[in-house]
Amino acid sequence: MELFEGGPLEHKVMKKIGFFDYLPAPWDSVKPDLYQRQINYKFDKRIFGYGGEANATQQRSCSVDQNRWVVEETTLLQGLLLSDYFNV
Repeated sequence: MELFEGGPLEHKVMKKIGFFDYLPAPWDSVKPDLYQRQINYKFDKRIFGYGGEANATQQRSCSVDQNRWVVEETTLLQGLLLSDYFNV
């Protein structure tokens, strides 16, 4: 679970895949065995071919068998063109 703790490993991985200004908030307890945090980052234009930002909410919960963590993420993209054709 070290990858999702906001430490040096998480920052190194995110930088490698093209996210910069990566800012994860600490995990907050929402319910027993359910944690949530906010993450903000920008896309590296040299890697993705476009710039933009993302604001994400991650939820971490224990799996049914209590042996693993499940991480779910909802992401809001900003400044990304997601179509080749626009009507103004």
